[in-house]
Amino acid sequence: MADIQANFMDSQANGFWVVEMEVNGKSKVAGLLAAVKSDGWDTDAGNAPSLEVFQLVVSFSQRRKGLGTQLVETAVEFCKEQGLSRVIVEISSPQTTAISLFCKLGFIVTSVNSNTHANHLVSKLARINVIRMEKHL
Repeated sequence: MADIQANFMDSQANGFWVVEMEVNGKSKVAGLLAAVKSDGWDTDAGNAPSLEVFQLVVSFSQRRKGLGTQLVETAVEFCKEQGLSRVIVEISSPQTTAISLFCKLGFIVTSVNSNTHANHLVSKLARINVIRMEKHL
């Protein structure tokens, strides 16, 4: 996410949404969602192009107020507008609140594996898994 302009804003296939709130007279970022179009590597197996949620962040003070729901619903609508048939997200197993949010919004678990981006030994010892969830449109 080092270059938001090049990776998200310059491509109509990708999306980047930011929610700002005014706090003490100053504009602050309350949440964001970044998503990229995935080209589907095996269309014969049903892996058609999709939208992959790359990042979803909601500030601590704004959690449990519906902001995450609004951001995900915006990404789902964007996916439909792009003519894509599904939204994909991968979440680490300790993020139970995020998993619940995506379940509530109609995403289903399609796979669970232990291949994380974190240190492999630490992930194994902590029993951290990556949960892949999808919503078909």
